[in-house]
Amino acid sequence: MSFLSRIFPRSTGFDPFEGHARGAEAEAMMRAGDWSGLGRLYAEQAPQARAQMVHGLGMVWPLDRDLSVDRDTAEAKAVLGGMQVTLAFRERGDLRGDDVPPEALARMEARLADAERRLVASSNAQPDDPCVWGWLIRANTGLGGDRARFAFLSERLDACSDRCLTADLHRITDLQRKWHGNQAQMWEAVARAIDPLPSAAYLGLVARGHIEDWLWYVAMGDDAAIAARFREKMQDNAYLADLDGLDGLFWRTLKAEGPDSAPEDKADRQFAHNQFAILWALLHRIERAKPHVAAIGPVPMALPLGYLGEDPTEGWIDLRQRCGLPAKA
Repeated sequence: MSFLSRIFPRSTGFDPFEGHARGAEAEAMMRAGDWSGLGRLYAEQAPQARAQMVHGLGMVWPLDRDLSVDRDTAEAKAVLGGMQVTLAFRERGDLRGDDVPPEALARMEARLADAERRLVASSNAQPDDPCVWGWLIRANTGLGGDRARFAFLSERLDACSDRCLTADLHRITDLQRKWHGNQAQMWEAVARAIDPLPSAAYLGLVARGHIEDWLWYVAMGDDAAIAARFREKMQDNAYLADLDGLDGLFWRTLKAEGPDSAPEDKADRQFAHNQFAILWALLHRIERAKPHVAAIGPVPMALPLGYLGEDPTEGWIDLRQRCGLPAKA
């Protein structure tokens, strides 16, 4: 069993919508075949909430069920295309690239090609949707990471008037060493994403960058010496002081922003709390993790929670208990 297979177990008890306020409503529409209604629901939400909802739909759609349905609106095409991206990576599974069976890779690539067709059509009709450009970046990553296409898609993402954390995460992921770049390129992209800082939630991308460094150098690393040096870095006082400063900046900025203006807006902040909670858990700084864990509530994101090496449901209960919180919120 590969490392990635161990850290991404499939838990039937874990909410595939990760606490999305309208996840149950979206799933009911999907099961009723109301794709036009889903398109309208998609349009009503802020970008990060859109991305979270569509990912959840992709997680509950059966892999062996046909998804050839199509709709004319840009929003419905975005929903169906985004679902295909999630389904494609489910087809791939959790193995390292060289270990993915050819038949699984073929199914993944077929879904990504279909996703690109739908998403390009959506972008032609509605080019200001950052979620669509983010999914197109993710599809390009899975299809080989063509650099000229990545540059084009990245430019179009930057041209959007709204921001989507998941879209920025897809771009940062593409630039990591485990895909088509290196850790330095990843950090350059993180720096661009937060300059200027759109909101407190975007500091979650910085926390995720530190998690991804740990994943590459320690969890997935084949060089014991490099892994040992990074583990030492994770205990270095200067490194931890920098992260303390990052965490402090997040909470100060969040306080200055005030409360959420709508339930859907919580998606941005939930993203950030999840990144900080798991980063601090990896560093065994439970006192720092606790307020983020408390803010998340009963349903965390499967990633990066899965990096703790636990079943998402049981792992979350364990982390809450280590924080001195009730097992269930």
